[in-house]
Amino acid sequence: MQPPAIAISPTELVRYRAAARDYAETERLKAELFALRAARAPFFLGIAELEPIFAWKLERQYGRNRHQRDRNTEAEYRAITQATFTAVRTDPSEEAAKRLQILMCLDGVGIGVASAILALTEPTRYLRD
Repeated sequence: MQPPAIAISPTELVRYRAAARDYAETERLKAELFALRAARAPFFLGIAELEPIFAWKLERQYGRNRHQRDRNTEAEYRAITQATFTAVRTDPSEEAAKRLQILMCLDGVGIGVASAILALTEPTRYLRD
């Protein structure tokens, strides 16, 4: 027998999300990236913008694959992230998959970090309330 489902109202969910220990940093990163996206066309991210995302996502594991990420050059970060954000598909799932594949071309970037980059740069597309 399965345990009963527990329903949480949207109001309660927002309250829990706002209580998360990384909530303030998440919101700061989203706001910073939103402003950057408005100012930079075509949109790309360099090491200065990606390092805080890596630290946010990886937390205590941040240093674990640093040697891999250090192999990426600034030019590679810019070119690959620009290619990521210009990749467009009519099917949103296909587009997300393609963008994840492109981001994972960066050394030291796996599915989790690639997903975090997409979620923080385009929260209305990749994060659900």
